[in-house]
Amino acid sequence: MRRLLAAIVVLAVAAIPTYALAALAKERGSLHATLSGKVETPKGDPDGRGTAEVTFSSGKVCWELKVSKIARPVAAHIHRRRPRVAGPVVVPFGGTYRAEGCIAAAAKTIAAIRANPGAYYVNVHTRAFPGGAVRGQLRSDD
Repeated sequence: MRRLLAAIVVLAVAAIPTYALAALAKERGSLHATLSGKVETPKGDPDGRGTAEVTFSSGKVCWELKVSKIARPVAAHIHRRRPRVAGPVVVPFGGTYRAEGCIAAAAKTIAAIRANPGAYYVNVHTRAFPGGAVRGQLRSDD
């Protein structure tokens, strides 16, 4: 009986790193969005398209954007709002457009985005489309 109990304790202790790594992977997991001008509100660039990947690490939001068939981007953000509704910026991706980077964000904001990614969207702005040329709701592919 003591051997069985000892074996259970050893297995339980050995499993802790596995659960810790799984939790860390979930914390650092990425969100994605398929960007389109056809779903932007107000009207975006009808030919525009792209992708966004958003990750979170130590109080930062990191992004990688790929866009095509739009004029030169001037800004990009994460906004809070459901599909087909314009909403407020909650995470600006820097002062000027960068296709990739990281920026500090409040833990409360990061937690809210992670908890309900579909309530947030990424959009990319151009001079011709100051309200947004392309947009896509965030989703988790986990």
